[in-house]
Amino acid sequence: MKLSLVSLAIITFLTWALLIKTAERKVVFLDVGQGDATLLQDGNYQILVDGGPGMKVLEELGEQMDWTDKRVEILVLTHPQEDHMEGLLHVLDRYEVGLVLIPRVATDTLLQKEWLKRIQEKGIDWRFAWAGQQITAGAIKVQILAPFEDGAMVRNVNEASVIARVVYGNNNNGKEELSFLLTGDAEKKGENVLIARTDPSLLNIDVLKAGHHGSKTSTTPAMISATTPQAVVVSVGADNKYGHPAQEVLDRLSKIPVWRTDEDGAVEFFLAQGKWWVREGE
Repeated sequence: MKLSLVSLAIITFLTWALLIKTAERKVVFLDVGQGDATLLQDGNYQILVDGGPGMKVLEELGEQMDWTDKRVEILVLTHPQEDHMEGLLHVLDRYEVGLVLIPRVATDTLLQKEWLKRIQEKGIDWRFAWAGQQITAGAIKVQILAPFEDGAMVRNVNEASVIARVVYGNNNNGKEELSFLLTGDAEKKGENVLIARTDPSLLNIDVLKAGHHGSKTSTTPAMISATTPQAVVVSVGADNKYGHPAQEVLDRLSKIPVWRTDEDGAVEFFLAQGKWWVREGE
């Protein structure tokens, strides 16, 4: 299914309000500063992939979820670094959580220990994420493409990132609706392993989240060629000290529409009236 990307600037606020009101499904790249947090929604079903740094994710979830809904069906941590993980600790305190998926890495930081302690104290079901797993919530289908089980206990936490393909069931023609690839902080080596070991049809997606906040280490020409995205989202903080996104990455993506959370706020893809639309934050 194609995105409705044209003439968005001239769509009136009233039209947006009507579309949002009828939205059936959403994928929102939340604006959490220099970090990652992606919310997948189908009605009252929610999957949250990463939580960014600090508590900003709670504010973002409050804007996206019904105020009476205090449950997130599944949390996915792509890798245990503060800019992806810290906010999930606050989500565990604020929301009921059904299942947690985490990567298996060789590091053992205080933040990781607190994370696992919190999960176990609350009696939440958790498991390691491996390629080949599939999780669902409502019509949301998440296929884990990496890491690979024979690469357990990777020391470079970026290369251990959970990479997930997200689709929303099938449309009336029996075809998959819009597809997304969430890449955590996977770098060149991890991208190359993914390409070499994954069915090419699973990598052919509509929307790609740029790896590692647009760092020059990721979103390589090979990755772009393998995924052929119609659109790319960069989750990044304004004026960050790392210089993300790297200009060379933006140059690689020069022929593809790119949204950035530092410039556009939360980036929301939603299904309404049989079409997928995209809306930037305020």
